[in-house]
Amino acid sequence: MEAAAAIGAVASIAGPVIEGVGGYRAGQYNNRVAKLNARNALSEGRAEEEQLRMQGRQIIGEQLARQAEGGGSIGTGTALDALVDSQVSLEMDALNIRRKAQLGAASMRQQGALAKMEGEYKLIGGAVKAVAAGANYAGSQ
Repeated sequence: MEAAAAIGAVASIAGPVIEGVGGYRAGQYNNRVAKLNARNALSEGRAEEEQLRMQGRQIIGEQLARQAEGGGSIGTGTALDALVDSQVSLEMDALNIRRKAQLGAASMRQQGALAKMEGEYKLIGGAVKAVAAGANYAGSQ
């Protein structure tokens, strides 16, 4: 009978420890994944921003070519206003892409930090439960 009680005590102590360690490891893993996702989001944002800028330069080049074909002065008057508007619009779009990527990455990093913290608290909780189970067993003897 005493052996069965001892086995039960070991199980009631080991269970919360194993659960706490598992939660801790899951939190650490989820934190690493979130950080990786954040880096990927920033890389994708930079690539999208650069692609937009390249397309924008091509469009502005085509505008200049059309102005030259028309025989007028390139980059003056209304034509200049159109080029400036295109450049400003392009820059705003590029900055919006960058901001979106930065916000997404920050959110992912925050989720990772939260997962890490949850894992740490699960480990602490498991340890506390194990100590309580050990104390209960010791008190019953």
